[in-house]
Amino acid sequence: GNEVDKFEGQSRGVLHFTAMAVDYQTHIGCAISEYDYAGTGDTFLMTCNYSSLTWLNQPIYHKGRPCSKCSKKKCSKTYTSLCSAK
Repeated sequence: GNEVDKFEGQSRGVLHFTAMAVDYQTHIGCAISEYDYAGTGDTFLMTCNYSSLTWLNQPIYHKGRPCSKCSKKKCSKTYTSLCSAK
């Protein structure tokens, strides 16, 4: 089956995954902090910022030929279905 067609993206548990995996995401920055919360021991807080927003009920990938939407129409030599950063 085609996983792109099957993905619904409605679950709260997948929102951060879709924010990272969406085809137009260019930058992601994350940080983690460890602290002692009210004597309960180590607590961790992690946050991430994304270069683009994702929208509910919108596909995270668009069907088409690999690299067809790259700004220079150039595929990566290492990751042959992704755009080249150079």
